[in-house]
Amino acid sequence: MQNIDLKKFSDNLMCRDGIWFSESESSFSYPKDAHEILFQIEEKSYWFIHRNNCIIQAVKRYPPHGVFFELGGGNGYVSKYIQDHGYDIVLVEPSISGIENARRRGVANLVCSTFERAHLNGKSVPAIGIFDVLEHMPDDEHFLRNIKEILVRNGRLYITVPAYNFLWSAEDVFAGHFRRYSLARLSALLKKTGFDIEYATYFFSPLAVPLFLLRTVPYAIGVRKGVTVKRAKSELILDEGLVRSVLDIFFNRELTKIKSGRRIACGSSCLAVARAT
Repeated sequence: MQNIDLKKFSDNLMCRDGIWFSESESSFSYPKDAHEILFQIEEKSYWFIHRNNCIIQAVKRYPPHGVFFELGGGNGYVSKYIQDHGYDIVLVEPSISGIENARRRGVANLVCSTFERAHLNGKSVPAIGIFDVLEHMPDDEHFLRNIKEILVRNGRLYITVPAYNFLWSAEDVFAGHFRRYSLARLSALLKKTGFDIEYATYFFSPLAVPLFLLRTVPYAIGVRKGVTVKRAKSELILDEGLVRSVLDIFFNRELTKIKSGRRIACGSSCLAVARAT
């Protein structure tokens, strides 16, 4: 872990009290209280734990060649995990509450800004991670083209997104999503915006059917209309028991496949690694 001088990556950032800020603010599609809700859940949630494990396996198999910037990283849960595995990482997050939570977690390099307002220099960044971020962008193609412009040649992009539009539910509305993705749609979008795909897979394979039955169908018929902290905790935090044990079996199989570069046929999320051409 090291403190990185970000002036070499942008002339639009100023450091105050150990946090870098852009000179101007901008809006973004994310619910006001989401960071605090997630901060209560992330470290105990099987979902966030497994996503971190899948991400780090992909990062280890396709490592970054230099500083890793995570864009829209919320409370720094992923950034801290990547940092703990020995990678130099910079968290770029527009919400000051997310940045403050990330600092509490021990993330070393913090930028309070949107990606656009950070004004990162073209062809300067070796690696970027966007983990459940792309679905928040009104124009995902434009966003990826901008990312491609600031990555060095052959710089790596690591990405996760929610899968399948048929799984749309109240949780997507609450989170400020514009869409969900199939692996084919994500792959086509990455190719269109100037990336060569090194690896792409689904994950969370045991969750697709339960999410459809417990979230999508109730939302479609008007039964499930909102999201509460209590409900989120009950669904994302599972005590030891039969359900958790079964999930762990499936999740360990997924990690083995991702570690060896094999693909998972279906799941409620997509994971991809791509290189900027």
